[in-house]
Amino acid sequence: MVKTGNVSLDLYLDSAIQAASRAHRQVTEDLTEFCRQFADCEDLSANACVAGGALLQSTATLLAYRTGKPGEPIPETWADMWDTEKFPCERAFPNFNDTWRVMAAALLTDGISRDELFPLDIDRALAMLDKIRPTVSLW
Repeated sequence: MVKTGNVSLDLYLDSAIQAASRAHRQVTEDLTEFCRQFADCEDLSANACVAGGALLQSTATLLAYRTGKPGEPIPETWADMWDTEKFPCERAFPNFNDTWRVMAAALLTDGISRDELFPLDIDRALAMLDKIRPTVSLW
């Protein structure tokens, strides 16, 4: 809408990670001044109102794993999800109707910083997913 000059929305839902991206910031109004009035509210989280938007809800895409024997390494990062040598087990990915979450994990693993994720480099994300495809039992 911004690129065509035909903006018909005042508000829209976006995720916190997308709202923090440079791509988002280039097409939205900076809310820094608006957010100042909420800076000292003790009952709000630190990211409740930021330049990129106001937090309405929190969600997460988590890395879950089955524990092994005591003392065995456990996965702690998305990069561990891609480490098929250290963790030679089957993998599964969520089916949320918003595949950007899985692609974001792939891109974070490949070294892209959170603030550079969007717009997603789809080809790069798919290449990362291809690397672990043989170990994925559930897409």
